Amino acid sequence: MIEAMKHRKMTARDFMKMGIAQYNARIFEIKAKGIQVESQNVVGSDGKVSRYKEYWIPKNRSNWFTNKVNKI
Repeated sequence: MIEAMKHRKMTARDFMKMGIAQYNARIFEIKAKGIQVESQNVVGSDGKVSRYKEYWIPKNRSNWFTNKVNKI
């Protein structure tokens, strides 16, 4: 699951195909290990935001929070 999310964005359907039914629990465990997992809602071809999410592990760790704190 970790390797797959390092290479591309994954959806619930992708996790189900891999045989991972409780993917939210697995993502929680991955985050608990200190691995950054990012997510966003899927946007359909009609431009509407769906309730489904995509998950991925970024190649470079985001420093958004650190940058905000340092500017204060």
